[in-house]
Amino acid sequence: MKIQFLSIFFLLFLSFPLFAQKQSPYPREFGIDLIWMIVSTSGHEPASTDVELIFKESHDQLDLRFKFLLSSNFRDRDLISSFTKDSIQTLNFYRQRKTAAVNIGVAYNKITSGLPVYVGVDFQTAWHSGDTEVDRCFVGANCKRFQGLSNQHLSVGLIPFFGTKIPLSDRLMFTLEFGTQINYHFGKRKYLDIEDGVQEYNIDGLELQLNRLVNDIAVVYLF
Repeated sequence: MKIQFLSIFFLLFLSFPLFAQKQSPYPREFGIDLIWMIVSTSGHEPASTDVELIFKESHDQLDLRFKFLLSSNFRDRDLISSFTKDSIQTLNFYRQRKTAAVNIGVAYNKITSGLPVYVGVDFQTAWHSGDTEVDRCFVGANCKRFQGLSNQHLSVGLIPFFGTKIPLSDRLMFTLEFGTQINYHFGKRKYLDIEDGVQEYNIDGLELQLNRLVNDIAVVYLF
């Protein structure tokens, strides 16, 4: 998958000189992120199913940006704790179920050597829901789901980014954007203890997401 993405980026960068553009006469943009679809159609399993809608409004060299993101069907889960009692191992895993996020940001546009580039920052507020999946492993048998505990929490964050815009036609544009997300999560998460009691632990803290440096690969309609 990394090789496929690198090939896409390489072809795009080779194409930049062909797409030098003047300021678009259309002040608004509406688009959809294609990363999830690109990963799915490449034969790889995406980490989640994502729908991200993008709206931008231009003011001279500045863009006001609004994004809505809905994620579900998360693939991975994280181990919270494990213990063994009476030859039975109990494992607490956390799996994200849904995330809904709203981003508001600003970007500065500039054309450098014929290449349209922009830099800026998005501010995000997000709601997360997930389950603590409690598995039990009996001696000589496979692990089985014993119990599920629901969790919800909120996060705020910011995403510094830079990107480029490549016109496909008079009203269609391709955008490629890189960024790193910095989140602060606050809330509690449940787990099952050795006495089969439901406990909670605090998840307040910063998170730096380095697993997705490609922020957007989107097709945008100008109007």
